[in-house]
Amino acid sequence: MVGPNGERPPAVHGMQRTDMVADASVTTTPVEARILRFARAFRNAARAVGFYPPAHPAVGASIEHVAAAARAATEAGPVVLTILPDVFLVGGAPVESRESTIAELADILHRHGIGALSLKGGASIPAWRALFELLALPPDDVRTTGGIQRRWFMLRHPDPVILEIDFREMLRGRVGGDFGELAGVINHYLEIAGVGTSFADDPYAVLLAALDGAADDESRVAALVAELRSGVQLIRMTQSGRFDQVMRDASRIGEHLSEAAMAGFLAQRAKTEAIVGTVNIVTALIDRMSDATARTFLERALIVGDGPSTRLVEVFATLVPNVTRRRVILATAREGAAAGAPQTESRDKWADLERQSEAFSARQFVSDEYAQELQAAQTRSEDADRMTQDPPERIAAWVHSLDDGVVDELDLRLLEDLVRLEHEPDRLEDVLGMVLRRVLEAADSGDWNAAERLTHAVSGVAHQSADTQVRTVATRTLRALEDSAACEQVIAVIGSASAPPAAGAVQFLLSVGPALIPRIVRRWLEVRDAPARTRLESVVADFDRAGREALRKMLSSSEAAERTAAITLLGQGGASDHLGALEALLSDPDRLVRAEAFGALLRASSERAHEVLARGIARVTSEQQAALIAEVVLMAGDGAVPVLRRLVAYLDQSAVDAQVYLSVISGLKRAGGEEAAAALRLVFKRGSWRTPLRTLKFRSAARRALRGMAAVSSGAKGDT
Repeated sequence: MVGPNGERPPAVHGMQRTDMVADASVTTTPVEARILRFARAFRNAARAVGFYPPAHPAVGASIEHVAAAARAATEAGPVVLTILPDVFLVGGAPVESRESTIAELADILHRHGIGALSLKGGASIPAWRALFELLALPPDDVRTTGGIQRRWFMLRHPDPVILEIDFREMLRGRVGGDFGELAGVINHYLEIAGVGTSFADDPYAVLLAALDGAADDESRVAALVAELRSGVQLIRMTQSGRFDQVMRDASRIGEHLSEAAMAGFLAQRAKTEAIVGTVNIVTALIDRMSDATARTFLERALIVGDGPSTRLVEVFATLVPNVTRRRVILATAREGAAAGAPQTESRDKWADLERQSEAFSARQFVSDEYAQELQAAQTRSEDADRMTQDPPERIAAWVHSLDDGVVDELDLRLLEDLVRLEHEPDRLEDVLGMVLRRVLEAADSGDWNAAERLTHAVSGVAHQSADTQVRTVATRTLRALEDSAACEQVIAVIGSASAPPAAGAVQFLLSVGPALIPRIVRRWLEVRDAPARTRLESVVADFDRAGREALRKMLSSSEAAERTAAITLLGQGGASDHLGALEALLSDPDRLVRAEAFGALLRASSERAHEVLARGIARVTSEQQAALIAEVVLMAGDGAVPVLRRLVAYLDQSAVDAQVYLSVISGLKRAGGEEAAAALRLVFKRGSWRTPLRTLKFRSAARRALRGMAAVSSGAKGDT
């Protein structure tokens, strides 16, 4: 048996081919006999499909034998075959067999990473043929297209059911458990496939069902650990890439644990049963437990009891080791409880839990006596606050004495800090909802400084956070701002003939991101006011490299006007990074786009731009060449020489239109200079004996041009 990357599992008792020679003294049960017949038929069909063409009679006959053997093997109901390096299960029961057929069946399946096969007895001939055709393909080819389980699922055949195993995880010890335990997990999964819910599909539902079937807290903990162990093994064997997300979903089970059950579950962390390969399943679950789950657990524990017990405080501290996070959870839970049930008893329970939680935190750093004094002082302070509240008129006077600007600044700083410091995706989404509303309010009132500061904070998280989920949440907020009226308002103001907006408005656009570039370009096309256009061009330039990249993408726009505008704006910022795209536009169907691309390349004034221009001119028709050469000479003046010099090398004297080539020579003469003279001398070297008349004509023109340039040079010296 070979794993997905060619690894060969260790040969152990019961699965070595040398130990599987038929022994007349071994008695097989009727179930074993039917499975052996199926294994032989399966082996023969795999060989036939891999050796003969599809229409060969041997292929059809062998597949019919497999279908018949599968129906016989499932007379009493569906059967799951689990084959691992150290165990062979039929319907969950280990079977001892010395037939080499079993090892051959295992080799066929394990080439593609199949660790188990579920037979329902109803598979059609086309279904079996499709499966054997998949097995006949090279394993590497199947894996590069998603693996055999995905390929089989896409064919929509309900029978048989296969389970693909990641043997690399198993062989490297990352799964955990012996092969017998793993086989039991696989067998259970395939038994419920299609009729139930597996841990991989809905871990929360599976764990909840396990808790519901237990009689007391102790058995609930045992059932939870057992189901978690099986589920983690299944995920690591079959879908290790989904482990993190599945465990996040599974962590919601904490909402249904009592105080005693949660304490018992946390205690399992130190036991060997909690270790699956390299993973501690208890730690993996509680580390991914959300604040909402922790709050629900606390609420249910407080409802059941008369008040927070010492064990609940310790469980909560173990469940949420971070002190700051514990305080946030308690504050949020207390506010929710007060809003839903404002009875004094409920408020007192939450206040007591907060006091005990703070005391527990303090006991980690100070003596018990000092911690008790701190708790007593806090209690007296809270009692005094309730008894000696300031009169309403004094509170009102104090509130009115606060400056609105100070309050707004504190509000902004708080929101900025929350955006930067919050790392839990669910809580960050709530914070960003408040930030989005605050940004839109600031934009409506013209407070662009506040809008820019908050947007800049969100942009920093979206581009710099190490957490993928956090980046996704922040990016969604930026996308919402892109579509908001605030951006449209700023772009409209910048592109109007009135005075420019405040600097904060432009910075706001830069923080939102370069996705706004197409809208800015469209506004630039609409306006005719020169100062407004200049302001819009300045905003595009401020986006720097990201803005140029967005403009480059607009070069493929379906609108010719947008392509032309993108070329113009790219040229203003230096088109050296996008010469390849500009070269492609030299063949654009729109004449104005071609002209703008040509002008941008000409203005680039770089060696590579000259090369691109010359190559582009050499590729077009003679009529287009003549027009482009005239434009180069007219627009570039002395700067036309580098392009014309390269054209001399690119153009084939024997095939080029004579007038075009003569116009190149004329352009070099007109430009003058040593570089032009060197290009004219190159004309003599590129002549061909196959076209003597053309060669003579071009050389004569080049000679006259050189003489004319020499005469001009001599006259200039004489004048001097």
